[in-house]
Amino acid sequence: MNKYALLALLWFVISIYSLIFRKSSNELPPFPHFDKIGHFVIFFIQIWLMARATIQSNRAIPYLGLMTFALFYAFGTELGQATFTETRQGSWLDGLADLCGAGIALLMVKYLYKR
Repeated sequence: MNKYALLALLWFVISIYSLIFRKSSNELPPFPHFDKIGHFVIFFIQIWLMARATIQSNRAIPYLGLMTFALFYAFGTELGQATFTETRQGSWLDGLADLCGAGIALLMVKYLYKR
């Protein structure tokens, strides 16, 4: 397991905790939909690390596989928030922000690490 794969696994565990198990604070956000930035960043970093792990292993980047993972991960975390938490709610806009973060990460990887 290379360092990017290890970081991706660690980031996955931290983000699951952050998205599902950590209680939401009652503080007002700095501006409406501020949480969408957090969703975007979490998924951007996750997919970036997974793509870098693939590059580090000298394999082709599985763009469709990573986006499919992001889709199921986004759906799962939003379902988890809606089902298992009392202080959070699932939102399709959060899921959209998740997928945008994943997509932008893959676009950046594609253009920065051309083979």
